[in-house]
Amino acid sequence: MVRKKKKKDQLMIDKDKLKKIVKNYKLADEYLEHLKRLKAEFDNYKKRVLKEREEIFKYAGEDLINDLLPVIDSLERALSEEAKSHDINVFKEGILLIKKQILDILSRRGLKEIESIGKTLDPKLHHAIMQRDSQEYQEDVIIEELQKGYLLYERVVRPSQVVVVSSGK
Repeated sequence: MVRKKKKKDQLMIDKDKLKKIVKNYKLADEYLEHLKRLKAEFDNYKKRVLKEREEIFKYAGEDLINDLLPVIDSLERALSEEAKSHDINVFKEGILLIKKQILDILSRRGLKEIESIGKTLDPKLHHAIMQRDSQEYQEDVIIEELQKGYLLYERVVRPSQVVVVSSGK
């Protein structure tokens, strides 16, 4: 009888272990399903963020374009007036006003001209294209600007192309 009891006890332990295993399996299955849902949600989130980012880049210039459309209108009016009047001074005035209009738009967006004439050459801001001898200025002073340079806030968009004083040696 002792043996039977031992088998019976062993069977009881096995049933308890089995219940625990089944319970843990169900819990693991729930966790796995939850993890699968989270992974799917995260994948959808990544796709949505990527799409939104693409949209932002696609339409990032929309404000600038809206600001420049009146400049195009001004150019068309200037060309139309020049064809009618043939007065070069009126045409020149119109073009200068349009240039100011463009620079104002770009300035509002953070664009600044790099000051060059009379400044010491700064390789971060200026590209020396030519050198000239001069008794008036010290070496590496910029005496002529061949092409304006521009900053977008603190970043150089285009360095100035300049002529600097050489040592003359």
